Amino acid sequence: MFGNWTFGTLVFTVLVFTVTFKLALDTHYWTWINHFVIWGSLVFFVVFSLLWGGIIWPFLNYQRMYYVFMQILSSGPAWLSIILLITASLLPDVVKKVFWRALWPTTTERIQVGTSRNLNCAVSVIYL
Repeated sequence: MFGNWTFGTLVFTVLVFTVTFKLALDTHYWTWINHFVIWGSLVFFVVFSLLWGGIIWPFLNYQRMYYVFMQILSSGPAWLSIILLITASLLPDVVKKVFWRALWPTTTERIQVGTSRNLNCAVSVIYL
């Protein structure tokens, strides 16, 4: 069931999703353009992969990618490997970001923490 084309498609799928999620993790200011480009690129990749592998193109002499992406999407082990590989590759970045924010916060993060503490104090005073 899993050949070279399936393995290559699986690796490229993990690559596209990992790089896009890494870009989303490193984005500081979210606008509608960011959302459109980041999530739209993932949707475009999935739709393009489904169309490229699901249609027999008349101008190609032979078609090796026929139903490869759909075969991956119908396989449980492929889904598990996609999710685990993306998680394993993004985990160091998430852990680093959490530790850096806790140990060496930026000025903006200090203000955010201070503001939330002041709000918590104000809310507790109101309820007393």
